[in-house]
Amino acid sequence: MTTRPRVLIVVFDGLRPDLVTPAHMPVLADFVNSGCRFPNSRCVFPSATRVNSAALGAGAYPSETGLVGNLFYDPAVFSDRVIHTGKREHIEKAEAAYAGRFIDGDTLGDVLAANGLEFVVVGSGSAGTTRLVNPRAEANGQVSFCMRDWSVSTPVDLADDVLERFGPIAEIGHPSTARMEQHTTMFIEGVFPARKPDVSLLWYNEPDWTQHFKGLGSPEANGALETLDRQFHRLLEWSKSGGVDGPVEIVVLSDHGHITARAKIDLAKEFDRAGFEFRPEADGNKPFVAHLGNTGAVWLNDGKAGTDVIAWLNDQPWCGLVFAKDDDVRAFDRALLNNGHERSPDLFFTLRSDATKNDTGVAGSGLSAAADIPVGGAFHGGPSRWEMNNLLAFGGPGFRQSTAYDFPAGIVDVAPTVLSMFGIEAPPKMSGRVLHEAFGDRTPPSTKPDIIEIRHGNKVARVAAFEGVRYFLDGEVQE
Repeated sequence: MTTRPRVLIVVFDGLRPDLVTPAHMPVLADFVNSGCRFPNSRCVFPSATRVNSAALGAGAYPSETGLVGNLFYDPAVFSDRVIHTGKREHIEKAEAAYAGRFIDGDTLGDVLAANGLEFVVVGSGSAGTTRLVNPRAEANGQVSFCMRDWSVSTPVDLADDVLERFGPIAEIGHPSTARMEQHTTMFIEGVFPARKPDVSLLWYNEPDWTQHFKGLGSPEANGALETLDRQFHRLLEWSKSGGVDGPVEIVVLSDHGHITARAKIDLAKEFDRAGFEFRPEADGNKPFVAHLGNTGAVWLNDGKAGTDVIAWLNDQPWCGLVFAKDDDVRAFDRALLNNGHERSPDLFFTLRSDATKNDTGVAGSGLSAAADIPVGGAFHGGPSRWEMNNLLAFGGPGFRQSTAYDFPAGIVDVAPTVLSMFGIEAPPKMSGRVLHEAFGDRTPPSTKPDIIEIRHGNKVARVAAFEGVRYFLDGEVQE
């Protein structure tokens, strides 16, 4: 690239790549197919939004970011409860505990600021999602707007001006059509003209929101896809307009996929029935503290308790894969997940899922522990390929056209790839790789990926090693 580009990163929360079709997303489907796409791309585990928000912004796995789950235990922040990364007050307490470095390592926002480049984020997801993709936006003097909680938006003067001109914030719905339209308008007509950023990141919280409550393939979820396609069309038209000086390079991705909740399970009751006293808060006198979500996490105070829990979990018909911190012949190595930070739980366990189609014919379903997700709704967090496989595609004058690479790639690769567009080397803690193969003027890798399959009986975990990066692909129970 000889001309310094404008880079636009567009995130569609929870969008499965196989749902980007001409039927409901003709504009995006054409963009993906005519640009450079990575059909084997993966998010990070757990396949949860805020975990992947941090991974996207930091270009790194949870083992580097320290954002190891949407909810997790860290006694340096709270000694008596888990951190809820969607809550503003919890994030602020965590930042205070770590002197403003709760997300460790220099992020995309940090590096751009250090090089005199402007970065803006406009999100319609939670305050945590918006904050974690650029955690030091305020300190770096960067724009970070959150439509879910406008009070966290910074800088305040520009936030006040944009809200006065384009507000009030539209109501959410199923789908949130008005809010998605407002999201695009705020960026095109408000934020971009005010700051002329070098890199912009728009995080749309659809179709995730509608899929959760109405289900994959439902009329409402398809309506969300159509709404997003219209917004993407607006962004493409804007990128070609006279209001943007210079070429616009576009990165489109999602943070995770979804599967259908075919049945619900109350994990607290299951633990209680087995004689394990479930505690969602810490207590040094008890064997463990646990977060019992779609991916379960257990922090141990007692080594024997860990042995007992692993044995019990493996015997449960609802349990999928178990990953342990320490070597255990009955569990997978937690290191496979790239989630081995000091904040990571001693055990991860997942719920069973399979290829069963839902009522609308969309493959992938399983047990859900999420209290607010109805049967027939969609959820994520687990290791199935439908949850781990995320959308990733590039388009613009600097990228290859009509090209699909089967190489392993992932959400952690976006930040180092974007930095490379400006001739900036990724900092040491960015564990993702530069996707050189996406660019028209660079040479694709000549090596082949090493695909590794690990088995424990009928339970399988798959990872890929490629160009110095290890990707967790997926895991399943084979019946």
